[in-house]
Amino acid sequence: MTTVSVVIPAYNSERFISRCLHSLENQQTDIPYEIIVVDSSKDSTPNIIRTHFPSVKLIHLETQTMPGAGRNIGVKEAKGEIIAFIDSDCVAHPHWINDAVRDIRSGYEIVGGSVANGNPETLVSIADHIITFNEFLPYMPRREVPFMPTCNFICTKKAFHDVGGFSDDLFAGEDTLFSYHAAKKYKLLFNPSIKIRHHNRDTFKKFFSHHYTFGRHSSILRKRNDL
Repeated sequence: MTTVSVVIPAYNSERFISRCLHSLENQQTDIPYEIIVVDSSKDSTPNIIRTHFPSVKLIHLETQTMPGAGRNIGVKEAKGEIIAFIDSDCVAHPHWINDAVRDIRSGYEIVGGSVANGNPETLVSIADHIITFNEFLPYMPRREVPFMPTCNFICTKKAFHDVGGFSDDLFAGEDTLFSYHAAKKYKLLFNPSIKIRHHNRDTFKKFFSHHYTFGRHSSILRKRNDL
């Protein structure tokens, strides 16, 4: 019986998807789990999954799908009662599932963990990591928080449906909106021992493009929802 469903939205992730899936397939756990990738790539991502990861459930979509919509589709197909979200450019610690499920079973409905820098070789990638994840670094204390990023986010399926899932049409900030609604009903636990590593942007072009786009869409999100 599947206990955990790991859901990964992917778009043009051929550089990273193998590392992500290897880390998930090699989890040191006795907990039954499945891996679901909701992919709308134009590159070789779906072929990599089909060829090298036949046990992964691949849902391939023909048109580019927003991350929130991809996660919602994955949850609809999930058999587990616990949903673990991770991004395709992340690598999970070998005990990621065990550590997350332990906190869920202790009584929390929504938990998240720390985000380490997966490519600290350049000043750009270091800056990108600090700006994006400064509240969720590995040395931060275990605590209840009002928000957590969906690259390392675990919840019960019951809580997911109770909150209403992710907004389907947001390019960025869907995790902010989900957390905003979730925090009205549940306590959100940050536990630094639930670890992942994230590959950050390592060129100025990618860095400025992402943060400009993210800031713009976050502003629209906050204005639209009066946050």
